[in-house]
Amino acid sequence: MLPRDICKKHVSQLQGLYLSYNQLQGEIPSGIGECSRLQNLSLSYNKFNGSLPKEFWNLTALERIRLGNTYLEGPIADDIHNLQNLRILHLANTDMTVAYGVIVVNSFI
Repeated sequence: MLPRDICKKHVSQLQGLYLSYNQLQGEIPSGIGECSRLQNLSLSYNKFNGSLPKEFWNLTALERIRLGNTYLEGPIADDIHNLQNLRILHLANTDMTVAYGVIVVNSFI
């Protein structure tokens, strides 16, 4: 499980979070949205479940998101358009869906 306040205090300047293959489980906490400088997020091959918190879409510096091979589910919010720097979106083997009308360019879904 990721701590709720993962980006408070000491890691607020975090640019990369690489936690794939760690058997982590539970929901991704809303506190992830406070990692305002986060550019690379890799949480693949864990047991995360639920949907992405709305605060996730505040991570406007994100360039690479890897969430594949998890138990995450639900739609990708229209707020994905906030992620103007996004280049890679990896959602393989999840139950996440892209809503009709959302266009993701230069990304792997």
